[in-house]
Amino acid sequence: MAYTRRYSPPSQRRSPIRVLVIAVVVVVAAVSTYRSLASALTSRSRELSSAKDELRQAQARAKAYERDLMDMTRLKTSLSAHQAKVSEVQKELEATKAREREAVKRAAEAARAAALAKAQVESVREEKLLDDAVQSKSMSPGAEDLEVESVFGAESTTGRTTTATAGGDVDGKTDPMFVAATIDITNMSDNKSNSRDIAGTRGDNEELVLSKAKNDPIATDVRVKVSESASGSDPLLRNLAAPPPSAVGEIEMTCNGKENSEYWGAVVKDGTTNPQPDAAACCASCAKMNANGANKCSVWVYGTKNKQCWLKFESDPELSKPANEGPHIEWTSGYFILPKQTTEPKYAKATGKTDMPKCLHTIMTSNGNVYMNWQSRVMYASYLKHASTDGSIMKAFTRILHKGRHDELMHEIPTMRFNPVQSKCDGWCDYPVADRSQAVTQWLETADSERCSHVVMVETDHIIVKTPSPSILLPQGEAMGFRFGYMSPVQATLKKNYPQYFEGGKTMPPTGNAPSVVNTVDLRKIAPLWAQFVNETETPEEVRKELGWVRDMYAYDLAALASGIDHRLAVNPESLLMAQPPADSQLGNAFILHYTWGSEIYDKNDKFLWKWDKRSYGEGQYGQGPYILTEIPLPPEWDESVGLQLQTFFQPRALTPSRLELIKLLITEFNDAVRLLPKIPKGYKTIEEARLDV
Repeated sequence: MAYTRRYSPPSQRRSPIRVLVIAVVVVVAAVSTYRSLASALTSRSRELSSAKDELRQAQARAKAYERDLMDMTRLKTSLSAHQAKVSEVQKELEATKAREREAVKRAAEAARAAALAKAQVESVREEKLLDDAVQSKSMSPGAEDLEVESVFGAESTTGRTTTATAGGDVDGKTDPMFVAATIDITNMSDNKSNSRDIAGTRGDNEELVLSKAKNDPIATDVRVKVSESASGSDPLLRNLAAPPPSAVGEIEMTCNGKENSEYWGAVVKDGTTNPQPDAAACCASCAKMNANGANKCSVWVYGTKNKQCWLKFESDPELSKPANEGPHIEWTSGYFILPKQTTEPKYAKATGKTDMPKCLHTIMTSNGNVYMNWQSRVMYASYLKHASTDGSIMKAFTRILHKGRHDELMHEIPTMRFNPVQSKCDGWCDYPVADRSQAVTQWLETADSERCSHVVMVETDHIIVKTPSPSILLPQGEAMGFRFGYMSPVQATLKKNYPQYFEGGKTMPPTGNAPSVVNTVDLRKIAPLWAQFVNETETPEEVRKELGWVRDMYAYDLAALASGIDHRLAVNPESLLMAQPPADSQLGNAFILHYTWGSEIYDKNDKFLWKWDKRSYGEGQYGQGPYILTEIPLPPEWDESVGLQLQTFFQPRALTPSRLELIKLLITEFNDAVRLLPKIPKGYKTIEEARLDV
């Protein structure tokens, strides 16, 4: 049988190429699918690994939280035990305080009874002494014309009796929030029973009484005998505007209490050191600080739970919004509207003469705060020491007090008081220096300014270490000052605001008012402009901020330029006026040391050896003065092997023998001044008595 080939149409035939293409497509699809599956598997694997890591971290955190919880449980148990112990100690402390208060109360009552008995015994003797003193009291005619060398010779004083009480009610209200504080001021007259304007020995001239507060069972009357006054003994310093004899001024202070509120104010007494039993006692505590016209406390803030009584000063407390208020505030606050100091002191007027004796009158300005007053005492004692040197040109000293009332140094330092421009500075203000220029201007209108041909203006933290050279007494039109490196002779804002004074390339002397030696006639020209420029640079806030704490110095420099008084300036050691240890290395030609810088001494290994800084002397800047003055230990002796050096603020730090000697000179002169002074201000027996006039 013959073989026959089966016929297939062309459309059903598969060529090798087509088969190959199909195979390739299949392979590619398979590979793609495999890659997709592999990628997905890899991604899932990574997610699984990440999840495992997060699980491990979560487990670690859980263990840490478990440990923390256990620690907190132990701490809580320990804290509970500690709080129980604290509660027991507090109860014991309260019981002890109660016993102490009762003991003090009994002692005070006994002391008061003894004082009253003693007063009765001595009343006849005191009256006899007063009669004798009044009969012997006299004032030489023409006292104003005494030579400058003897103008401080007379000794007399103006006395007063001051009574301050706090407590009681107002308008019949018995609510303790309406407790009133009353201050009575009685000035003794020159009559037989109460004259105090007499000469005499220490303790026989003046009596000051602080009577106890009605709601203070442990307070007692304090009677202070005050000695002769350095200010009242000089006819040119005596305030002619003193209240007339037997004048009595009564001031009622209402507490204005408000519960669940906390008032603003600058702190004048820390509440943690002034606990009080209730809000009324806190109010009375504030009122007591205003005894004798002090105007030191206008706001009181009482903690209803912690019993803390914070005393503050705010110039216009009735206009201030509370810092915090509401049912959740556990404070009760109140304020006083303090009386304004309106009595202007009056002194013998200047005659305008220009032919004063050729000598140097030292003037020192102060607002009488605690910090400046201990410095003032040291400064004045150093003046007394070196003014007594044979041939010294220093013949007069006046402290110019810009304050609304007298203070505790009136009896010790010759003082003239002028009301401040900023009345709030009697309590607290941020820049009391702004009042000094006006006070100096007012002083120049008094006869006291005509004692000498020249005036040297000093600061409270200056100390005189020798009598100055007569060459500092320059002719009219010329003055001598100290060049301060931080003062600019062409301060940009002043040059812009006062272009007329800088015309022709003129510049200000880069100095300040202290220390400066100026002819008295020239100072009459400078001072009014100085006060004007102080006022004009205090008002615009942007200028006030730009000039900062030296704006009073710039006002003086501008006044010197405007008045045409040329100032010869120099720095240490060429300066005839001042050196500043430890910044300066030698005294040079100076007669004043300025202790604005604190000194710290270390050895070469930075081991601390010695320190003194005015800011930490006594009770510091914010303690309750006056302070009992104490001597300062001397710095270590020079020893080259020790490698003495200063604090890192000074570069280079290494001390030299001359720099160390300058520091030692400052401390030696300071201690000499302290030894010349009574430990407390003249005229007082105790610090507590002196604080009645702070």
